[in-house]
Amino acid sequence: MKKASFLIFVFLFAALVLTSCRTATPADDNNPKVVYEAVFVNDDQVAAFFKEVRGEAPYPNVKTEFHVTTAFMPEEDARELYGTEITVLITGYVSGETTMDDGRTTSNEGFMVDLLSADPDMMEYLNGSDNFFHITGSYIDAPKYTGQLDFSAAQPVYFVTTGLFGAYLTDSTVTFSPDPLR
Repeated sequence: MKKASFLIFVFLFAALVLTSCRTATPADDNNPKVVYEAVFVNDDQVAAFFKEVRGEAPYPNVKTEFHVTTAFMPEEDARELYGTEITVLITGYVSGETTMDDGRTTSNEGFMVDLLSADPDMMEYLNGSDNFFHITGSYIDAPKYTGQLDFSAAQPVYFVTTGLFGAYLTDSTVTFSPDPLR
């Protein structure tokens, strides 16, 4: 009888432990998550490039923080590459109308860019991206529509700058290190 009572106690204890483990919040839920990965460039320099090409911004919402998105809400982040320096070649400028998700027309402007890195792993990541690399300057409704502009008719321009690869996180910070994601 003692043995049966002991086994019942062990089974009840194990069930309690397993149930509490399933409902416990993992410790890393407090860590921020990646919203998007990007190459973050010098804001003042890119603003000067836009001003040189078009003068004053054509649309009321003007970006002051510039980046080139490489992945939005990635299933797997590329944190081992964070902090890698990237060469940003700005090769075209376009301003015009595009269609929003709801079918209405909006207007955006942006630069078309090519991204280069001396790091072969970084280049493999960049070459594997589905994103059309661009930098938004100004817009009417949302910056996300710049990539939908017709860049085949872009005004040729040529600027070279550098940026750092990193991530914009759910806590509204930018990181160039994997540390806040652990």
